[in-house]
Amino acid sequence: PRSAAKAARKHLREGDFDASSAENSEDYIAFDFDDDADTKSENEKESSRKQKPSTTDTSNNRTRREDEQWKNYIKDRKQRPWAKDFRYRKARNIGERLNMEMNDLVDYLSPTEEEHTMRRFAVHRIRQCAQQIYPSCRIEVFGSFETRLYLPTSDIDLVMWYNGSDSVGSHGTSKVLSKMADGLRKQGIAYSVQLILKAKVPIIKFEETFTGYQIDISLNTGNGIQSAKFIKEMLVQAPALGPLTLIFKHWLGLQKLNEVFTGGLGSYAVVLMVMSCLQMHPKVDMSDTLENLGVLFVDLLELYGQHFNIFTVGIDVANRRYYRKPDYRAVFAVKDPADETNDVSRGSFNCAQIRIALKDAFHTLTRAMTALNRQTWDYGTKDDGISLLGCILYIDKPAIEHRERVHEAYTSQQWKDMPGADTFDASDYDSSASVHEPIIKIHERGGDILDKKGKRRDNKNVVYVLEDEDAEFRGQRNAWNSDDEDTNLSLPQLT
Repeated sequence: PRSAAKAARKHLREGDFDASSAENSEDYIAFDFDDDADTKSENEKESSRKQKPSTTDTSNNRTRREDEQWKNYIKDRKQRPWAKDFRYRKARNIGERLNMEMNDLVDYLSPTEEEHTMRRFAVHRIRQCAQQIYPSCRIEVFGSFETRLYLPTSDIDLVMWYNGSDSVGSHGTSKVLSKMADGLRKQGIAYSVQLILKAKVPIIKFEETFTGYQIDISLNTGNGIQSAKFIKEMLVQAPALGPLTLIFKHWLGLQKLNEVFTGGLGSYAVVLMVMSCLQMHPKVDMSDTLENLGVLFVDLLELYGQHFNIFTVGIDVANRRYYRKPDYRAVFAVKDPADETNDVSRGSFNCAQIRIALKDAFHTLTRAMTALNRQTWDYGTKDDGISLLGCILYIDKPAIEHRERVHEAYTSQQWKDMPGADTFDASDYDSSASVHEPIIKIHERGGDILDKKGKRRDNKNVVYVLEDEDAEFRGQRNAWNSDDEDTNLSLPQLT
């Protein structure tokens, strides 16, 4: 059988939809594993249908043994709490089955209102402490908290605005953050405090004692708040951006590749990379992608793990394009839509390891899909409901236990007995800020074509892209072809 990714690309680019799926979902993108169907004669097909696989056939037995191997990745079903095993048996094909599980995982990872309230309460306690130390300071939330693209164990990113005389220069920044860290520790709010003062953006890292959430505080850094506005705008344009970002971030966290100061990818870079994948995909209507999450996730792994040329190609989401990098550093280059001079992934020095891990995840997942497809839809074996995503994703026990503790703290009203609870007001943390005018160029779909009777009709598969002013990169849509820079940057234009 052909690989899952190859089949996915065939359907995405050629529009070869599965007939049974198309009845209920016109835009559903199915996987096609019947690689030999076109080369067999009708007699050969009839003959093959009559012959059952021989139990003594060495090749068949070896294939079946290989198909069983992917299940070995799934050691503990308790680490796959999102998987609703029996529901998956209703899937009509492997693509639909993966989609069902993707949606279940997103539902599990998405923050509940109880968790969001507990995060707001943690911020409230920190804000009160900060204003006691520096009465004129202001604490604001940004990053994934502001956009709700955070995982159950994600950090809370805060920025402290303070313009006192002792905050001037790098020495002043260190002094202010050190005093802030000391005050948080003395008031019993911060545990396991780390002062990272020599980084490009100095921060305090600590664990909030009541909720157990990890907190990062920086001083006078405004880009994060502006970035959150752009992300909110992109979430409206591309509904699949949120789900794909959550799963990609979760996978990076399991690989320990989600911290910039250790060479991993930061949250903002992850969002922009996912958005770029959606923008540049050969056949994606960004406004209607939720039915194809499984295909898109496989393609995301393949693109950045196997085909994207990190040496010569950079990502420019604001202008819907790729650009030629001025250097050949082995890191992803991702322009900040709010500031084109800012490369948000410049500190992610461990990109080589990220690529290796992505490539491994792509091959592991597609092997699992091929095996399950062969067992269930070729051999007719009953689908036992084992998680497909479980071969590369899981929820570790500490994360599950922490989430349970947070829910218990909320439902038992324990937080109301904590200092600061009497002044806690959820309306102070309303993150529904208005979205500014779009800066990201949106493509349009639809165009008149002639049908078989010579009449004009609208065809939604016709895609128009607002082209960039730079003629060198006009009409680019992907970087899927090879590692050769000329191939990556000389792609056919859409018409």
